[in-house]
Amino acid sequence: MQKHILLVDDSITIREALRKVLEKVGHSVKEADDGLRALPVTQQMSFNLIITDINMPEMDGLSFVEAVRSDSSNRNKNTPVVVLSTENSAIMKTRAKKLGVKGWATKPVSESKLLEILQALKI
Repeated sequence: MQKHILLVDDSITIREALRKVLEKVGHSVKEADDGLRALPVTQQMSFNLIITDINMPEMDGLSFVEAVRSDSSNRNKNTPVVVLSTENSAIMKTRAKKLGVKGWATKPVSESKLLEILQALKI
């Protein structure tokens, strides 16, 4: 069954690589290059999963997740979120967990790691 996934990352190279994997396994992918541009997308469409980078220029990934979670009218208030990051700090992971983030992957993310995350979340 096709799932709808929102992919938020400021790197077009990373978005293209992840989109190819997600589409190869039958999922529909919407993309945004920053949390600020992804926020209106989450208000217009429901997703089965949101994958977001942490470090982005205008609105970082955790601020984006916080905005989605705090907006009671947002269609994706309870959508599972996976964070991608080159960082692996305990502080960031703790903040992410408090926001209800369901997974964390260190960049670069391999195809097998992405598929493992999808399987763990039953996506």
